[in-house]
Amino acid sequence: MSNVTIIMPAYNVSDYIETAIKSVLKQTLTDWELIIIDDGSTDDTLPIVQQFIQQDSRIQYVFQENSGQHAARLTGLRLASADFITFLDADDWVSPKWLEIGVRELNDVDMVNVGIEYVYGYEMPKEIQDKKSKILRGSDVLCEWVLERDINGYLCTKFIKKALMMPLLKMSETPKFNYLEDVWTIDRFIDNVNSVAVVEEPLYYYLQRKNSTVHSEMPIEKKKYAYQLVEHLMGRYIGESYLGNCVMYRLRRTYMKMLSSMTISEIHNEKTYLLNILELLKSEDDGFDDMHMFDRLVWKICELKLLTLAMIIRNGLVFLKNGEVTKWLKSHWLVQVVDI
Repeated sequence: MSNVTIIMPAYNVSDYIETAIKSVLKQTLTDWELIIIDDGSTDDTLPIVQQFIQQDSRIQYVFQENSGQHAARLTGLRLASADFITFLDADDWVSPKWLEIGVRELNDVDMVNVGIEYVYGYEMPKEIQDKKSKILRGSDVLCEWVLERDINGYLCTKFIKKALMMPLLKMSETPKFNYLEDVWTIDRFIDNVNSVAVVEEPLYYYLQRKNSTVHSEMPIEKKKYAYQLVEHLMGRYIGESYLGNCVMYRLRRTYMKMLSSMTISEIHNEKTYLLNILELLKSEDDGFDDMHMFDRLVWKICELKLLTLAMIIRNGLVFLKNGEVTKWLKSHWLVQVVDI
């Protein structure tokens, strides 16, 4: 039996999957199995994979009718022979020490979260210093998950003990959309994770593709679902006194992201949209630190031709950035400006 099973869903990735597989073949830890679940590809994914199967018996290939990434991962989980599980998307690649470090750390904890590097084209993996990992235990695990800090929302950056994931196979519920299904999946087993090793160094290289599920333009129903999903998930933790503030912070940031990504055609009630933005800004008592998202919101207000309001809010960011007086945004006269 192998030390670790790598589950790789694949759908029409003939332009990328060779790089992904080659990065697995370069691993310093050699006791692994790679299960490629072809989710109904219609391109040349199969011929490319067959070349590798003929050369290496550790690689398995399974074809299924198109059912989505979540279903493909569950198929891989059913077939996995190792006690340790990890995931690799077919358009990404990994550092040569990815398995060595992930498996080593997982021997002492329930889950490992490795560092991720966002790339826009192929890059040689960086030299790894193999620094000491940070260990989270008990309530710190849920806190970091809710805040999405040391534990991010990507399943592909996780090494997990198989026993913790097996209950997923018995669940009849599935994610409504491909978007955010990693968050949905992680939340289904995170309650059973009592310890996490956080490896900060980038071992996973995440290719940013314009036509990928995450980066393609989302219709409004998916955006609404994204917020509803996080709202539902966070509702499970709101009763925990030590998680209350974390939950509200995560919900605000998720909603802010949704608002900032809406197109003008999706904004049916300008007044409600603007009031929602103001309420979120007024609740940022520690200062609003995401400049990129804030600028997107201000630009959206400009697109609505409310330039005076955009200037008022943008200038108010001086106070928010410095964490001085958020009362500036809570002032009654600013709300009056929105009362159009």
